[in-house]
Amino acid sequence: MANFKTLVRTHCWIGGLSVLTFSSIPLIDPSSVTESGKVALPLVATFFGTLHFSIALGCNKKLNGARLASKVCSFMLIPLFPVGTILGIILFENSKK
Repeated sequence: MANFKTLVRTHCWIGGLSVLTFSSIPLIDPSSVTESGKVALPLVATFFGTLHFSIALGCNKKLNGARLASKVCSFMLIPLFPVGTILGIILFENSKK
């Protein structure tokens, strides 16, 4: 059975980390960000944050679609060595039926 509690925690953590990472780059060193980066980075932060928080919300409601979305995200995280691999394996193992 899927461990929805771990999925909720992991997706909330990934969503918060992605929002913090992508939105803090322009704040730390604004001169290193190009004009397109000033538009793209907040969009990326919003997209990935919303994606992971919506999956966490679905897992909190124990929806089967959220479990499937979590499994898809886990496959996409696995090639991102080393942190993505660890998070991908955690998500994959906890999203099994």
